[in-house]
Amino acid sequence: MNMASHAARKIPSNPNEKSTYTVSSRQILELMSRYTRLFNLLTYASFTRSHRPILTPRGLRRLVERGLMTATEREVLVDAAIPATQRHSVVLMWMIRLFVEGRGSGHIQGGHGFESETMHKFHIIRSQVSVYDCMVSIKLYCNNNNTGSRELVNLMLTTQFLFLLQTVRGYW
Repeated sequence: MNMASHAARKIPSNPNEKSTYTVSSRQILELMSRYTRLFNLLTYASFTRSHRPILTPRGLRRLVERGLMTATEREVLVDAAIPATQRHSVVLMWMIRLFVEGRGSGHIQGGHGFESETMHKFHIIRSQVSVYDCMVSIKLYCNNNNTGSRELVNLMLTTQFLFLLQTVRGYW
């Protein structure tokens, strides 16, 4: 939504008509929305067993068939030297790169404060996903090692506290 409000527009000659996005800014916004959907889907599949089949080669082919990613993007994700459960991180990187290139080419407007704040939000998303991944790992560890719920709560609270310190550190 932030990018949509800062996307370049064509101003009509008639003041009664609404402005419209330029062709390039519309393409950037559509690509960003597709990347956002793909990021959310891959993140969810990484953390839930019910959707884990999406991360398999067959699941990724189905995403291509349904238009959620291109065949080239699928190849990049499959060839990346990361676990299948971390593929959403690659998509987040694509989103950041698209934003930076859109700003650099003038298709996404706004000052340095807008760019800085948007980049900060991307990093918060990355941090939150990492913390959630850590919390899922702690829960699995505790379940597999017969660790009591008290230890689980302590580990999760410690993880959340460390995340809070990491997030707030950017404001100090």
